[in-house]
Amino acid sequence: MELTAWQKICHRILGRFLKKRARKDKDLSDDLVKGAMGVMPEVFVAQVIVTAISVFLICVAILAAFFAPGVGFIDYYESLEDASVAEECQIWEYWNQDLVDESLGRSPEYGMSYSCPYFSYLEFPPFLKVVLIAVLGVLIPYGSFQYFKGGATRMRKMRGAKLEKYL
Repeated sequence: MELTAWQKICHRILGRFLKKRARKDKDLSDDLVKGAMGVMPEVFVAQVIVTAISVFLICVAILAAFFAPGVGFIDYYESLEDASVAEECQIWEYWNQDLVDESLGRSPEYGMSYSCPYFSYLEFPPFLKVVLIAVLGVLIPYGSFQYFKGGATRMRKMRGAKLEKYL
């Protein structure tokens, strides 16, 4: 049985700690044999755990890219001007030229005066912030762990279905 590089890394990290527990799991051992996976139970369990941790860390990195203060995607989105008020601001400026404060400057994107009472920036919906945290912080890591953990059972069923086809 030849292990892939990823399996070797995972086994080096966690293999020793999981050896007794993984070999006691008879269902997993049977699934690995019946699925013709060709790995020891401790290698499989180590691979599942390390891969799930890797997925979790990638999700945390994506969340950090969204929520990083000052440089995150959400802060960038909230620094954009709201285009829906551009026309209202132009109308307000036309009728209230004496109230326009040029010392505040103008927006580079739409030419609106910052003194316009309708001027606003885009706001990232709070609901989407909660959805991002729920999906990337909980659902994807948990779902990937469950998916990887069920790999031996899936292979057993798939191989069983193939063998039944030929019998």
